Amino acid sequence: LERVTQRSQKDRSGVDRIEARGVLFQQRVREGFLELAKAEPRIILIKTAGRTITAVHQEIISHLSKSSRF
Repeated sequence: LERVTQRSQKDRSGVDRIEARGVLFQQRVREGFLELAKAEPRIILIKTAGRTITAVHQEIISHLSKSSRF
């Protein structure tokens, strides 16, 4: 949300169609994904993207390698 706000303040063209729907829409989508993650914790991983891309990527790869579905 912070990144979207910063982009939209600089240049409205930096906001995609999903972001343009507003915060309430994004919150509903997030809640839906959290429910899916709760129902399928082996295949849906919730991560905070406040770290480096490399760190997030490595954690996702590690999670996938432990899953028997992949």
